[in-house]
Amino acid sequence: MLRIFTDTAANIPPHLLEQYHITAMPLTNLLDGQPTELVGHDYYEAMRKGAEVKTSLVSPALIRDTMESALKDGDDVLYIAISGGISGTCWSAELMAEELRGEYPDRMIRVLNTCGASLGEGLVVLEAAKMLEKGCTADEIIRQAEENCGRMRQFFMVDDLKYLRRGGRISAAAQVAGSLLKIKPILQSDEEGHIIQHSKVRGQLKAMETLAGLYKEYAVAPGRWASPMPTVRTGRCGCRPSCGMPVRPVRSCRCAMSRSPVAMWVPARWRCSSSARSGAKPGFSVPERLHPAQLLV
Repeated sequence: MLRIFTDTAANIPPHLLEQYHITAMPLTNLLDGQPTELVGHDYYEAMRKGAEVKTSLVSPALIRDTMESALKDGDDVLYIAISGGISGTCWSAELMAEELRGEYPDRMIRVLNTCGASLGEGLVVLEAAKMLEKGCTADEIIRQAEENCGRMRQFFMVDDLKYLRRGGRISAAAQVAGSLLKIKPILQSDEEGHIIQHSKVRGQLKAMETLAGLYKEYAVAPGRWASPMPTVRTGRCGCRPSCGMPVRPVRSCRCAMSRSPVAMWVPARWRCSSSARSGAKPGFSVPERLHPAQLLV
C-alpha cells in the first residue's frame, strides 16, 4: 500500500488530513526565538506587534522515523514536500530516503519537490490522496503528481513592506517610500520554486484586481482546484473556486505578511522537473530579484 506524507507548509486542514489518511510532518515555528504552537489570528497579531518570527525545516530524524514506520509495515512512501527553492526540507527528506532505500530495497520511497508551498503544495497532496482513495496505482499517482507540480502557478500580494525590510529584501528607504506610495508587490513562484516578483501596483484594491485578473488568465477551468478569490469593486472574477486553505506561519515567515494567495493548474506544463534529485538548491531568491529600486520604478 502507498502512504502519502507531506509537511505542515502544505496548510492542509486537520479534517482533510484525517479524511485522506495523510501524515503531515511539522516544520518548527519560532516566535522571538522560542518554539510556538500559535497559529491563525494569534500568530499574526504577534507579527503585527513586532515579534520576530522564523521557521526551521522538518527534523531529519523525524522524517526518517516517520518514513521508516510505514516501511516496517510493508508500505511504500510518497513524500510530497514544500519547494526545495525556499526550504531545505525537501533535500533533507531525499537524504533520509536515500538511506532508507539501502535498508528497504524492496520498498518504493519517493520524495517529490512541489516547487510550491501552501495551496501550491497542498492541492497536489490532496489530488494524490484522492487518486489513492480511488484505487490508482503508485505509478499513476506519482506521474499525475509530477504533472500537477509542473502545471501549478502561485501568486500573492505582500500587504506590508516592513516584513520584506525586516528580512533584508528591501532597504528601510524603499520601505518608507513604497509605503507612502501604497506599493503592493505581487509575488509568484518561478520554475525552480523560488519566490520572485511578478509585478507591483499601487493600492490594495488594484492588487486584488490584479490577482483576480491572473486567476482568469491562467486558470484551466472555473472551480477546479483553485483558491478563493477576493471580492473587488467590479465583482467576483467570474470563477467558482472549490478549495481554500488558511495561510499558516511557515508561509508568512518566508514570504512576508501576504493576502489573497492564488494557486491554480494551468493548461500546459511549464516546469521541467519535480524530482527532489534535480532542480535548484534551497534559498529564498527575492533578495537577488527584488531590488529596492524596483519598488519605486
